[in-house]
Amino acid sequence: MSIHIKRRSGKVYFTDSHGRQVLLRGVNLGGDSKVPFPYGGTHYPTDFSDHQSVSFIGRPFQLEEADEHFARIASWGFNTIRLIVTWEAIAHEGPSQVDKAFLTYFKEICLKAQQSGLYVFVDFHQDAFSRMSGGDGAPGWVFDKLNMDFTRFGDADCANIMQYEYDYSAKECVQETYLPMSWSLNYHLPLNNIVWTLFWGGHLCTPDFCIDGENVRDYLQREYFQALEALCRELASVKNVIGIEPINEPNFGWWGKSFEYQNLQLGQKIPGKLKSGFHIDIPQAMLIAAGVTQKVPVAMKMECDTQIQVTHFDTLNPDGISIWKSGCPFEKANLYRREGDRIVWTKSEAFLHHSYTNTHTHTHTSFHYEFFHRAKLILEKFNKDWLLFCELDPFDVISGAAFSPNMPLGSVNAGHWYDLTILYTKAFNVDNHFDFFTGNNESTAKDIMRRYEAQINIVCNAGKHNPYMPVLLGEVGVPINLDEGLDYLRWHRGERHNLWLKQELAMTLLYNVLDKLRLSSTQWNYTASNRNALNIGDGWNQEDLSIYSPDQIDVDDHIHHGARGLLGFCRPYIPFAQGYVNSFYFDSESKEISFNLEVDSKIKEPTELFFPYCQYGVDKYSIVDDTNFHISKSRQRILIYGFKSGLYEVQVRVTHNERFIISIKHSNT
Repeated sequence: MSIHIKRRSGKVYFTDSHGRQVLLRGVNLGGDSKVPFPYGGTHYPTDFSDHQSVSFIGRPFQLEEADEHFARIASWGFNTIRLIVTWEAIAHEGPSQVDKAFLTYFKEICLKAQQSGLYVFVDFHQDAFSRMSGGDGAPGWVFDKLNMDFTRFGDADCANIMQYEYDYSAKECVQETYLPMSWSLNYHLPLNNIVWTLFWGGHLCTPDFCIDGENVRDYLQREYFQALEALCRELASVKNVIGIEPINEPNFGWWGKSFEYQNLQLGQKIPGKLKSGFHIDIPQAMLIAAGVTQKVPVAMKMECDTQIQVTHFDTLNPDGISIWKSGCPFEKANLYRREGDRIVWTKSEAFLHHSYTNTHTHTHTSFHYEFFHRAKLILEKFNKDWLLFCELDPFDVISGAAFSPNMPLGSVNAGHWYDLTILYTKAFNVDNHFDFFTGNNESTAKDIMRRYEAQINIVCNAGKHNPYMPVLLGEVGVPINLDEGLDYLRWHRGERHNLWLKQELAMTLLYNVLDKLRLSSTQWNYTASNRNALNIGDGWNQEDLSIYSPDQIDVDDHIHHGARGLLGFCRPYIPFAQGYVNSFYFDSESKEISFNLEVDSKIKEPTELFFPYCQYGVDKYSIVDDTNFHISKSRQRILIYGFKSGLYEVQVRVTHNERFIISIKHSNT
C-alpha cells in the first residue's frame, strides 16, 4: 500500500503501486489522542502529579472497538488516517524510557486500519509544547530537566492551563476564566516561547546550559528523536503506513525576534500581527517567568480592520512567582542583567541567528531544514518509501513563510488551514461572514469560497522552492459546537431533522474548494470519546470538531449513526485515477458530478469514483453506457476503465422516478 510522489508536466502528485494518481482524503484520529486514557481529558481536574504513570493505551480507542470505527470511516469514503501520537505517549516514564506496551498497541491500531483499506501517516503531535503547559506533546519530566516547576506555570501566568483556570464545580460549561480556544493564548505567554527557544537554539543562546552534561538543545532533540525512532522501529513492517510527520505546527519561540521593549499604547495598531491576545515583549516575558509582576498589552482584531490593536492592559504574575528552580538560564548566559524591575540587554541580537553564524539565513529556515533532514534519516533507517510530512507555523505561512530549498526527497507540504472566524467565534452565517484576515464582510457562498481558495493557495505555496513537494492539508475542519451548542440541545430534546445544517454548509464550501484545487486533505477530526457537551467536546481544551460522536448514535446500529454534518464531508470524489484528473466538480444540490480525466491506458487498474449512498439515497441503481464502467455496490464505487489513452470528459447526471438512473458520457481524443 505504498504511496509515491510523481512529477509530470509541472504537476506533482501522489501515485499508488499501480501508477494511478491518488487523492488522499481522510480524517485525523483523534482529538483525544493528546491526553492519557481514560481520564486524561481536560474535563477532568488534575495537578499532573501522575504524569510518569499515565497510559495512552486506548487512544484513539480500545483495540476491540477498532473494527467498528475504521469500518465507519471507510464507509464515509475516506482512504487515509492522520494518526495522532505524542512524545508523552511514548516516553512519559522518564528520559530514554519507552512505553513498549503502548507501541505494541499503536502498531495493532495501524494493522486494524490496514484491514479496512486505510492508509496511515503518523503525526508526532504537539500544541503549546506539553499538557502541563496548556497543550500536549512533551512528557512532564522534561520540565524538571529544564530546571522548571510546572506546578507554578498557571499561578505565574506563564501558561494558560484549563485544569488550573476552569471551575469544575460550577454549573456553567462556558466560563469567562477559560473560554473556548483560549488555550491558544499560550503562544503569547512566556512558557511556550522559553521552551521552544531552547529546543531549537539553546546551543546558540545558552551554550553553558547543560542537562546531564549535554547542551539543552542537544539533549531535548536527542530525547525527542529517540522517541520518534522507537515509533518508526515499531511500525517499520506495517504496509499501510505511508509516512511520518515529525512535528505538528512547530513554533520557534523568540528566534528571529527583537529584544526591545514595545511600549505599546492603548488603541495602538500593530501592523503585520495576526494573532489576537497578549502581546508580551521578550523583556517582559523574562521578568514574568522570573517572578516580576508586569502590566502587558492585550491586542484584539477589530471588525472591518485588517490589523489588531491594543484594547486594554492586564497585570500578569501579581504574586511574583518564579517558574525557575534555580535561576533563569538566559540571565546565567549573560544575555541580560536585571536592574530592579527592568532588564538591560547585554547581547541585543541573541535571538538573531546570524549573530552566531555570520550569515543572514532566516532563522526558521535554518532550524526546520536541519530538523526535517534529521527526521528523514531516521525514516530511511526503517522504510525508504516512507514520506516525510512537514509543516511550518500556520501563522508564519499565511504571512508568506516557505519551506527551505532542498527539502529531503519524499517531503510533503502538510500545512494546515482553518476559517479562523468560525474556529474562534463558533458562529457561521453565510449571508454575513466576517473574515479576520481581510477585515471584509462576505455575503455569499461564492465570496467565501473565493477567499478560502486564495488562503489555501498561500498554504500550498509554502512548498514553492521544492518542485517535488506535493500538498496534503494535514488539518482542515469546522467546529461542531456552533451557536453555544444549540444543535446539542436540540438533539437531546429528541429532534432528528435539520440538525448540523450550518456545519454541513461550512464543510461543503470547504470541500468544494478542495475539489477545485484537487487537494489531498485530512479533516480534523474523528474523536471516539466525543461528547455533546460544551465543556468536553473532543476531550481537549473544549475543542469540538469531531465529525463523530457516540451521543449521535440511535438505537439501531446503522453505520452512519454518530455522524455530524455527514453530507458535508461524505461526498463524491476520485480516490484513484487511471492517469490524472484535471478537474472535478460536485454540485451538492443537484448531485451532478463532472470531471476531466487524462487516461493512461498503460495503467491497468481503473479510475474509482466514490459514490456515497448517503448522498444519493439508493442501494440499487443502473448505469447507461458501455463496458467501460462497472459498479461496486459494496464499496460505493463506480469503476471507470479507460481502454484507450486520451482525454475523458465524464458527467454523472442523476434523475429520479422510481429509481435513480446514472448516465455517464465520455469522449476519447
